[in-house]
Amino acid sequence: MQDINIKDYEHDDLIKYGKLVTFKMTMKPYEDERKRTIRVLLPEGYDGKKKYPVFYMHDAQMLFDDGSEFPKWKLDREMRKVHDKGIDALIVAIDTDMKHRGSELCPNYPPTKAHFMLREASPSGDTYAKFLVDELMPVVKENFAVLEGRENTGVGGASMGGMISHYIALKYPELFSKCMVFSPAYSFIEWDTMVEDFKSYDFKRIDGIRFYILSGGNEVERNLKTLDSSVKCYEHLMANGVDEEHVILVTDSRLLHHESSWSKMFEDAFTYLYEK
Repeated sequence: MQDINIKDYEHDDLIKYGKLVTFKMTMKPYEDERKRTIRVLLPEGYDGKKKYPVFYMHDAQMLFDDGSEFPKWKLDREMRKVHDKGIDALIVAIDTDMKHRGSELCPNYPPTKAHFMLREASPSGDTYAKFLVDELMPVVKENFAVLEGRENTGVGGASMGGMISHYIALKYPELFSKCMVFSPAYSFIEWDTMVEDFKSYDFKRIDGIRFYILSGGNEVERNLKTLDSSVKCYEHLMANGVDEEHVILVTDSRLLHHESSWSKMFEDAFTYLYEK
């Protein structure tokens, strides 16, 4: 297990709920052993004794305010709303970068011509998933007070982060029971190839997993065909026995392919995923 150095967030004064801490990890499943910053939002009143559910996310650098002009989800504010509903959890999020994002967050299937972010690399979503499961999750369990078991563990993200979250939930259903799929970018891979690969998959493995699938409708959403991708995700799950109590599809043409829209829908999605 990797040794980590947990630090207070350098922009702590901008966090309005809970406490944000960071640490760096090596992505050992990758041969180049690239490093990533991990950001953990601790609930208000966290004391290291009481244990909480945990939710893993991607694109961590876009989730919390850092004083820059770049748009953020501002998840600390959204988690306050969730807290007011009686739900608390740790958010554990992995930074990505533009050099590797197109590869890391893409499942290992043939890319389409629409995938403009690969930068001559190959999809490596399986390797990224192994880092999350085999490296990050044990570190989180060792260093933070989290409830173990799939019933207390979720994964989610937006765009490519939504796509890889859906894929990870299917690949590791023994570890996750909540999945947030915002604006999935499945137009980037050959969907039919993935479906063919899953023909031998036992969908009873995902019994009990809740999926919240979302698509907006602005020009970027239309260009990325996120509505088509969202409907495909929903129909594929329903066709393989997922009942209506465990999958929600939300579409709203007013929503943008943007952090402001994903932030706006986070409370509803998180509440659905974690409510008893």
